[in-house]
Amino acid sequence: MKIKSVFLLLIPFLLSCTKDYNPYYEEPPEQGTQRVVLFELFVATWCHNCPVAIEAAYELLAENGSDKVNVLVYHPTDRDTFGTDETDYRIIDYYKEGKVYPVCFADGIIKNYGGDDGTYDKYKEAFNTRTRILSPFKITVSGSINEKSITANINTVDNPPSASLKVRFLLVESMITYDHQGDLLTENYMVRDILEEESINASKGATFNINRKFNIDGRWKPDNMGIIVLIQDDSNKEIIQSSYSGGIY
Repeated sequence: MKIKSVFLLLIPFLLSCTKDYNPYYEEPPEQGTQRVVLFELFVATWCHNCPVAIEAAYELLAENGSDKVNVLVYHPTDRDTFGTDETDYRIIDYYKEGKVYPVCFADGIIKNYGGDDGTYDKYKEAFNTRTRILSPFKITVSGSINEKSITANINTVDNPPSASLKVRFLLVESMITYDHQGDLLTENYMVRDILEEESINASKGATFNINRKFNIDGRWKPDNMGIIVLIQDDSNKEIIQSSYSGGIY
């Protein structure tokens, strides 16, 4: 009887030591916030396999939403009317890639070439890898395309992997239709302009409010436009966080 009594007395003590039964237990705070994985696609109007790569990225975006995925589509100046010197720079001088299309960078560090039946699965794998890693930044974007002014509000909720980072602003346009080898192709989130970047030295608790003003080319449709703000570590090309503001999503 004494042994049974001792055992019964121990049960509340043992239960109180577990997460489920201890009323004073608190979950450890998460470090960081939801990462929005950015897919940068470099394509060309004359590229045979590019539409497959583009659609794979759009499918991933449709499945997960802009709170988890962002997409940028760049065109070259080589035989492509949508290209600019800035988009050429992004692939050739920044990412050090030759003129091979399509190529996709997920968060600047996971690279995939080509477009085929397995492209979506490769992009999905890259997304799954990156989305598990919390970001040390929260970005909210205020302003509008019609006002021709955008402000990025950045909160550093955890220490970033590097103190020296770049904030980049990219104007994009959607619902652009063009002839692709006899078929009509509609592209969204095509990069129209890359605005002046900003260097930041960030640590936990730091906040930044960065404004950019810009012009709208008369050939663009403001109602179909938006802006993507990204934070990138130039030392290894990793994109730490991104945010989109605008239409279409």
